[in-house]
Amino acid sequence: MDRYFVVITAPDPSMFAGLRDRGLDLFPAAGAAAGRPSVMEGLLTMAQVAELREAGYQVTVSDPAETRARARQTASFEAWRQAVEE
Repeated sequence: MDRYFVVITAPDPSMFAGLRDRGLDLFPAAGAAAGRPSVMEGLLTMAQVAELREAGYQVTVSDPAETRARARQTASFEAWRQAVEE
């Protein structure tokens, strides 16, 4: 099932308490620290987006999950420390 990065806005910030019970992959929006408490971001399926819209949330869909870059390599702490010391 394809997932998409989304921005979720609620007309009332208290609506976000209801999101906890839905088991969604959500994380705080960058703008939340800048005085936008009624905004969250997430990684959702289109079915989940539809459910939230029906519940009164505004959901803006942006990029498919697979289009965003992931870490290109991983290393142990020891390997990283040796590389930094060189």
